[in-house]
Amino acid sequence: MNITKRKPFSPGEILVEEFLEPLNLSHVQLAERIRIPHSLLNDIINNRHEINSDIAIRLGKVFGTSAEVWLNLQMNSRLKFFFKKL
Repeated sequence: MNITKRKPFSPGEILVEEFLEPLNLSHVQLAERIRIPHSLLNDIINNRHEINSDIAIRLGKVFGTSAEVWLNLQMNSRLKFFFKKL
């Protein structure tokens, strides 16, 4: 296994840097589009809440990605977090 020393990107960081900022979209606007509370989206962005399948489907529809993209980002982030604790 190839282990890197860099900090893994969280799904929230990817969401902000690759989607919200380039599209000049606020987290409140996105929360309204995907019909979730903006506090929940803020928690995802700040890595206090994980992306579940429902949110992954909603994000996929808005951004033209698959739900798997978001679930894989979440899973990889979680695995790297737990792996470094071993």
